[in-house]
Amino acid sequence: MNQKTLIIVIVAVVAVIIVVGLWLAGAAGSGPLAGTICDNCEMGPTPPIQLRTFLTFSATQIVGCEDGLQGRWIQFSGTLKDINNNLLPNQGVLIYDSSGSNVVTSFTTDQNGAFSGQKAVNQCCPITYYAVFGGDAQYQGSRSTTASVPASNYCNQ
Repeated sequence: MNQKTLIIVIVAVVAVIIVVGLWLAGAAGSGPLAGTICDNCEMGPTPPIQLRTFLTFSATQIVGCEDGLQGRWIQFSGTLKDINNNLLPNQGVLIYDSSGSNVVTSFTTDQNGAFSGQKAVNQCCPITYYAVFGGDAQYQGSRSTTASVPASNYCNQ
C-alpha cells in the first residue's frame, strides 16, 4: 500500500467515525441518543412560575418587664407583597426569635396584606425577631430583615 492509498483509507475511516458519532449523538434528529425516550410521551402542564415576595417587619416593646415579672409584651407588624407590589391577603406568616428554631407566634395577613398583633414573651433582655412567609404554589417564600427589641429595665445579663 502506497502512501497516497494509506491517506485515503485514514480519511475514509475518520469520516465514518464522525458520521457514526453524529448519528449516535442525535445530530440528525434520529439515532439512539436523539433525545427522545418514547414517541408518544406527553409532557405535563408547564409548572407555574412562582412570584417573588417581600416582607416588611417590625417588633416593638409595648409593655416592659417590671420588678418581679419575667416577661414583656411585644407588638409585631408587617406587610407581605409580591414583586409587582401587590399586597397578598390570607397568607400565613411565622415570627421567629434570633435562634431561628423557635416560632414565637404566627399571623395571617389581612385583605391589605398586613399582619399585626401582640405577644407576651418571657424575655427581658435584648432579643431579635424576624418574619418568614413559607411560600405556596403561586408565591416564593421570603424572610424579612431582623427587628431588635432592646433590653428592658430588668434584664439579668
